[in-house]
Amino acid sequence: SGYPYSLFFPRNQLPHRPESEPSLKRLLQLPYNISPEVKQLADQVFAGCKTSAEKIARIQTYFPNHYQYELGISVPPGQDPLTYFLLEKPNAHCEYFASGTALLLRLAGVPCRYVTGYIVRERNDYDQFWIARNRHAHAWVEAWDDQQGWVTVESTPSAGQPDYRAPSSARQYWESF
Repeated sequence: SGYPYSLFFPRNQLPHRPESEPSLKRLLQLPYNISPEVKQLADQVFAGCKTSAEKIARIQTYFPNHYQYELGISVPPGQDPLTYFLLEKPNAHCEYFASGTALLLRLAGVPCRYVTGYIVRERNDYDQFWIARNRHAHAWVEAWDDQQGWVTVESTPSAGQPDYRAPSSARQYWESF
């Protein structure tokens, strides 16, 4: 949140509306065994929302206001991990927030995709190269908004978003070397 990123495409491969591609069904695909309680949760979360932009804004405030971040999660045996996360609200990591966001948005009819990658905020001061470390790994969602196109949906509470910690000058010099 607050850290924009850029995507680069060859001119003949610019992003397009998902309705024009056959994979739209994939961007709205849902598991066949969703619990009725999760469907009720989606109805509650998106109550009163009419546009995809409203739904995206709602989900980005829902998770940080009702859940806590923690690396790791203990799911009781025999429970579906995502259903357990959404209904019981245990502390969890970014993969659960992104998966829950994608499921709820799809239940609301918003085409979206789960994304993993790195939030790189660290730059070596000596040679000016960007550094991606394991601690920069993250998961989020990209959703289709009819007005803006593809937008980043960050629903992980801020405690779980990769932060910037500059290594010492000596370490930067060593990495540059």
